[in-house]
Amino acid sequence: MIKNDFKNLFIYFFVTLGVFSIVTIAFNYNSFLGFILSIIIFGRLQIYYSEILHEATHFNFFRSFKLNSLISNIILYPFLLITVEKNRKSHFAHHKFKEGEKGFFTDEDPDTSMFSPNDFSLSNILKDLTGYTSIKFFFRKNIYNIKKSQRSILAFIFYNLYAFLFWFLIIVFTSHGIEILVCWGISALTIYSFLNRVRIYLNHKNFNGNYNISRDIKSDILSNLFISKMTLNHKMQHKYPSLPYRDLNKLAEKKMIPKDNCLSIIKMFI
Repeated sequence: MIKNDFKNLFIYFFVTLGVFSIVTIAFNYNSFLGFILSIIIFGRLQIYYSEILHEATHFNFFRSFKLNSLISNIILYPFLLITVEKNRKSHFAHHKFKEGEKGFFTDEDPDTSMFSPNDFSLSNILKDLTGYTSIKFFFRKNIYNIKKSQRSILAFIFYNLYAFLFWFLIIVFTSHGIEILVCWGISALTIYSFLNRVRIYLNHKNFNGNYNISRDIKSDILSNLFISKMTLNHKMQHKYPSLPYRDLNKLAEKKMIPKDNCLSIIKMFI
Protein backbone atom coordinates (compact mmCIF):
# COMPACT_ATOMS: atom_id res chain seq x y z
CA MET A 1 0.00 0.00 0.00
CA ILE A 2 2.76 2.44 0.96
CA LYS A 3 4.52 1.69 -2.32
CA ASN A 4 1.40 2.71 -4.24
CA ASP A 5 1.08 5.88 -2.16
CA PHE A 6 4.50 7.09 -3.25
CA LYS A 7 3.89 5.88 -6.79
CA ASN A 8 0.80 8.09 -6.88
CA LEU A 9 2.85 11.09 -5.72
CA PHE A 10 5.70 10.36 -8.15
CA ILE A 11 3.35 10.15 -11.14
CA TYR A 12 1.59 13.35 -10.05
CA PHE A 13 4.84 15.33 -9.84
CA PHE A 14 6.23 13.78 -13.02
CA VAL A 15 3.11 14.65 -15.04
CA THR A 16 2.86 18.14 -13.52
CA LEU A 17 6.51 19.05 -14.11
CA GLY A 18 6.35 17.57 -17.60
CA VAL A 19 3.29 19.57 -18.64
CA PHE A 20 4.50 22.86 -17.18
CA SER A 21 7.93 22.35 -18.79
CA ILE A 22 6.33 21.78 -22.19
CA VAL A 23 4.20 24.90 -21.76
CA THR A 24 7.22 27.02 -20.74
CA ILE A 25 9.22 25.80 -23.75
CA ALA A 26 6.27 26.62 -26.01
CA PHE A 27 6.07 30.16 -24.63
CA ASN A 28 9.82 30.62 -25.05
CA TYR A 29 9.48 29.57 -28.68
CA ASN A 30 6.37 31.57 -29.57
CA SER A 31 3.79 33.41 -27.47
CA PHE A 32 0.84 32.44 -29.67
CA LEU A 33 1.89 28.78 -29.66
CA GLY A 34 2.32 28.96 -25.90
CA PHE A 35 -1.20 30.28 -25.36
CA ILE A 36 -2.91 27.79 -27.67
CA LEU A 37 -0.95 24.78 -26.42
CA SER A 38 -1.35 25.80 -22.77
CA ILE A 39 -5.12 26.17 -22.93
CA ILE A 40 -5.53 22.79 -24.62
CA ILE A 41 -3.03 20.81 -22.55
CA PHE A 42 -4.09 22.40 -19.26
CA GLY A 43 -7.66 21.23 -19.85
CA ARG A 44 -6.52 17.63 -19.98
CA LEU A 45 -4.25 18.14 -16.96
CA GLN A 46 -7.23 19.51 -15.02
CA ILE A 47 -9.16 16.33 -15.87
CA TYR A 48 -6.24 14.35 -14.48
CA TYR A 49 -6.19 16.44 -11.30
CA SER A 50 -9.94 16.01 -10.85
CA GLU A 51 -9.45 12.23 -11.02
CA ILE A 52 -6.79 12.42 -8.32
CA LEU A 53 -9.33 14.41 -6.31
CA HIS A 54 -11.81 11.61 -6.96
CA GLU A 55 -9.36 9.03 -5.61
CA ALA A 56 -8.66 11.17 -2.55
CA THR A 57 -12.39 11.70 -2.04
CA HIS A 58 -12.71 7.92 -1.62
CA PHE A 59 -9.69 7.86 0.73
CA ASN A 60 -7.71 6.03 -1.96
CA PHE A 61 -4.95 8.43 -3.02
CA PHE A 62 -2.97 8.02 0.20
CA ARG A 63 -3.88 5.16 2.49
CA SER A 64 -3.55 7.13 5.73
CA PHE A 65 -6.91 8.87 6.16
CA LYS A 66 -5.35 12.02 7.63
CA LEU A 67 -2.52 12.24 5.11
CA ASN A 68 -4.88 11.43 2.25
CA SER A 69 -6.81 14.69 2.63
CA LEU A 70 -3.84 16.81 3.76
CA ILE A 71 -1.49 15.80 0.93
CA SER A 72 -4.23 15.93 -1.68
CA ASN A 73 -5.33 19.40 -0.59
CA ILE A 74 -1.73 20.66 -0.63
CA ILE A 75 -0.99 19.45 -4.15
CA LEU A 76 -4.42 20.09 -5.70
CA TYR A 77 -6.08 23.10 -4.06
CA PRO A 78 -4.08 25.81 -5.90
CA PHE A 79 -5.20 24.24 -9.19
CA LEU A 80 -8.79 23.20 -8.45
CA LEU A 81 -9.84 25.55 -5.62
CA ILE A 82 -11.79 22.86 -3.80
CA THR A 83 -10.82 20.72 -0.83
CA VAL A 84 -11.18 16.96 -0.66
CA GLU A 85 -13.58 17.35 2.28
CA LYS A 86 -15.87 19.66 0.35
CA ASN A 87 -15.83 17.47 -2.75
CA ARG A 88 -16.59 14.40 -0.62
CA LYS A 89 -19.90 15.86 0.59
CA SER A 90 -21.31 16.16 -2.91
CA HIS A 91 -19.60 13.15 -4.48
CA PHE A 92 -20.81 10.72 -1.85
CA ALA A 93 -24.32 11.98 -2.56
CA HIS A 94 -23.69 11.10 -6.23
CA HIS A 95 -22.93 7.51 -5.18
CA LYS A 96 -26.39 7.18 -3.65
CA PHE A 97 -27.89 7.28 -7.14
CA LYS A 98 -28.35 4.07 -9.10
CA GLU A 99 -29.33 3.18 -12.62
CA GLY A 100 -33.01 3.94 -12.98
CA GLU A 101 -35.68 6.55 -13.47
CA LYS A 102 -34.36 8.87 -10.75
CA GLY A 103 -30.70 8.16 -11.38
CA PHE A 104 -27.91 10.08 -13.05
CA PHE A 105 -28.44 13.49 -14.73
CA THR A 106 -31.34 14.31 -12.44
CA ASP A 107 -31.49 17.57 -10.48
CA GLU A 108 -30.76 15.76 -7.22
CA ASP A 109 -27.40 14.34 -8.35
CA PRO A 110 -24.76 17.01 -7.56
CA ASP A 111 -22.15 15.51 -9.92
CA THR A 112 -24.12 14.91 -13.12
CA SER A 113 -27.08 17.30 -12.92
CA MET A 114 -24.98 20.12 -14.39
CA PHE A 115 -24.75 18.17 -17.65
CA SER A 116 -28.48 17.66 -18.14
CA PRO A 117 -30.04 17.53 -20.65
CA ASN A 118 -27.21 15.20 -21.53
CA ASP A 119 -26.50 15.89 -25.17
CA PHE A 120 -24.00 17.81 -27.29
CA SER A 121 -26.41 20.53 -28.31
CA LEU A 122 -24.99 23.85 -29.46
CA SER A 123 -26.42 25.42 -26.31
CA ASN A 124 -24.53 23.02 -24.04
CA ILE A 125 -21.27 23.42 -25.93
CA LEU A 126 -21.56 27.22 -25.75
CA LYS A 127 -22.21 26.97 -22.01
CA ASP A 128 -18.98 24.98 -21.68
CA LEU A 129 -16.85 27.21 -23.86
CA THR A 130 -18.08 30.50 -22.36
CA GLY A 131 -17.39 29.52 -18.75
CA TYR A 132 -21.03 29.18 -17.68
CA THR A 133 -20.77 25.46 -16.88
CA SER A 134 -17.50 25.74 -14.94
CA ILE A 135 -18.65 28.68 -12.81
CA LYS A 136 -21.99 27.08 -11.96
CA PHE A 137 -20.38 23.69 -11.29
CA PHE A 138 -17.70 25.28 -9.08
CA PHE A 139 -20.21 27.11 -6.90
CA ARG A 140 -22.51 24.11 -6.69
CA LYS A 141 -19.68 21.85 -5.52
CA ASN A 142 -18.35 24.38 -3.02
CA ILE A 143 -21.66 25.32 -1.41
CA TYR A 144 -23.13 21.78 -1.37
CA ASN A 145 -24.41 20.98 2.15
CA ILE A 146 -22.32 23.86 3.51
CA LYS A 147 -22.06 24.22 7.27
CA LYS A 148 -20.59 27.40 8.67
CA SER A 149 -18.17 26.82 11.52
CA GLN A 150 -15.04 28.44 12.79
CA ARG A 151 -13.00 25.46 11.59
CA SER A 152 -14.40 25.58 8.04
CA ILE A 153 -13.92 29.35 7.83
CA LEU A 154 -10.31 29.07 8.99
CA ALA A 155 -9.68 26.27 6.49
CA PHE A 156 -11.22 28.39 3.72
CA ILE A 157 -8.98 31.35 4.59
CA PHE A 158 -5.86 29.16 4.91
CA TYR A 159 -6.26 27.33 1.61
CA ASN A 160 -7.11 30.45 -0.35
CA LEU A 161 -4.09 32.31 1.08
CA TYR A 162 -2.00 29.26 0.22
CA ALA A 163 -3.35 29.24 -3.36
CA PHE A 164 -2.65 32.97 -3.71
CA LEU A 165 0.92 32.50 -2.44
CA PHE A 166 1.45 29.51 -4.74
CA TRP A 167 0.51 31.42 -7.88
CA PHE A 168 2.34 34.54 -6.69
CA LEU A 169 5.55 32.50 -6.45
CA ILE A 170 4.90 31.00 -9.89
CA ILE A 171 4.58 34.50 -11.33
CA VAL A 172 7.62 35.89 -9.53
CA PHE A 173 10.08 33.04 -9.95
CA THR A 174 9.19 31.53 -13.32
CA SER A 175 9.23 32.90 -16.81
CA HIS A 176 5.78 33.45 -18.34
CA GLY A 177 4.12 33.01 -14.93
CA ILE A 178 1.34 35.50 -15.66
CA GLU A 179 0.67 33.94 -19.06
CA ILE A 180 0.53 30.48 -17.49
CA LEU A 181 -1.94 31.66 -14.83
CA VAL A 182 -4.15 33.31 -17.46
CA CYS A 183 -4.11 30.18 -19.64
CA TRP A 184 -4.89 27.99 -16.63
CA GLY A 185 -7.92 30.14 -15.85
CA ILE A 186 -9.15 30.17 -19.46
CA SER A 187 -8.74 26.43 -19.70
CA ALA A 188 -10.59 25.83 -16.42
CA LEU A 189 -13.48 27.92 -17.71
CA THR A 190 -13.67 26.37 -21.17
CA ILE A 191 -11.74 23.27 -22.26
CA TYR A 192 -12.03 21.52 -18.90
CA SER A 193 -15.82 21.89 -18.86
CA PHE A 194 -16.15 20.40 -22.33
CA LEU A 195 -13.79 17.50 -21.56
CA ASN A 196 -15.59 16.94 -18.27
CA ARG A 197 -18.90 16.75 -20.14
CA VAL A 198 -17.44 14.13 -22.51
CA ARG A 199 -16.05 12.14 -19.59
CA ILE A 200 -19.33 12.14 -17.67
CA TYR A 201 -21.27 11.15 -20.78
CA LEU A 202 -18.83 8.30 -21.40
CA ASN A 203 -19.21 7.20 -17.78
CA HIS A 204 -22.99 7.47 -17.45
CA LYS A 205 -24.96 8.20 -20.63
CA ASN A 206 -27.06 5.34 -21.99
CA PHE A 207 -27.93 5.35 -25.70
CA ASN A 208 -29.81 2.06 -25.71
CA GLY A 209 -32.47 2.65 -23.10
CA ASN A 210 -34.44 5.17 -21.09
CA TYR A 211 -32.31 5.03 -17.95
CA ASN A 212 -28.69 6.13 -17.66
CA ILE A 213 -25.98 3.80 -16.42
CA SER A 214 -22.44 3.44 -15.10
CA ARG A 215 -19.98 2.11 -17.69
CA ASP A 216 -16.59 0.38 -17.82
CA ILE A 217 -14.45 1.49 -20.76
CA LYS A 218 -11.47 -0.09 -22.47
CA SER A 219 -8.16 1.73 -22.09
CA ASP A 220 -6.83 2.90 -25.47
CA ILE A 221 -5.41 6.04 -27.06
CA LEU A 222 -8.85 7.54 -27.69
CA SER A 223 -10.32 6.86 -24.25
CA ASN A 224 -7.19 8.20 -22.58
CA LEU A 225 -7.78 11.57 -24.24
CA PHE A 226 -10.81 12.01 -21.98
CA ILE A 227 -10.42 9.61 -19.05
CA SER A 228 -7.37 8.46 -17.10
CA LYS A 229 -6.97 4.90 -15.87
CA MET A 230 -8.20 6.07 -12.48
CA THR A 231 -11.84 6.20 -13.60
CA LEU A 232 -12.08 3.97 -16.68
CA ASN A 233 -13.72 1.16 -14.67
CA HIS A 234 -16.50 3.42 -13.52
CA LYS A 235 -19.23 0.83 -13.07
CA MET A 236 -16.83 -1.24 -11.00
CA GLN A 237 -15.91 1.86 -9.01
CA HIS A 238 -19.55 2.46 -8.11
CA LYS A 239 -19.73 -1.15 -6.95
CA TYR A 240 -16.44 -1.10 -5.00
CA PRO A 241 -15.90 2.56 -3.99
CA SER A 242 -13.32 1.73 -1.33
CA LEU A 243 -10.87 0.09 -3.75
CA PRO A 244 -7.95 2.17 -5.10
CA TYR A 245 -7.98 2.36 -8.88
CA ARG A 246 -5.03 0.01 -9.33
CA ASP A 247 -6.74 -2.70 -7.29
CA LEU A 248 -9.99 -1.96 -9.09
CA ASN A 249 -8.35 -2.35 -12.50
CA LYS A 250 -6.73 -5.62 -11.45
CA LEU A 251 -10.07 -6.91 -10.19
CA ALA A 252 -11.72 -5.97 -13.49
CA GLU A 253 -9.04 -7.90 -15.40
CA LYS A 254 -9.30 -10.89 -13.08
CA LYS A 255 -13.08 -11.06 -13.45
CA MET A 256 -12.73 -10.38 -17.21
CA ILE A 257 -15.35 -7.65 -16.97
CA PRO A 258 -16.70 -6.76 -20.44
CA LYS A 259 -15.92 -3.16 -21.36
CA ASP A 260 -17.25 -0.74 -23.93
CA ASN A 261 -15.07 0.62 -26.69
CA CYS A 262 -14.67 4.40 -26.49
CA LEU A 263 -14.89 4.87 -30.29
CA SER A 264 -18.20 3.02 -30.50
CA ILE A 265 -19.61 5.16 -27.67
CA ILE A 266 -18.49 8.40 -29.32
CA LYS A 267 -20.08 7.33 -32.60
CA MET A 268 -23.38 7.10 -30.75
CA PHE A 269 -22.84 10.68 -29.51
CA ILE A 270 -22.66 12.01 -33.04
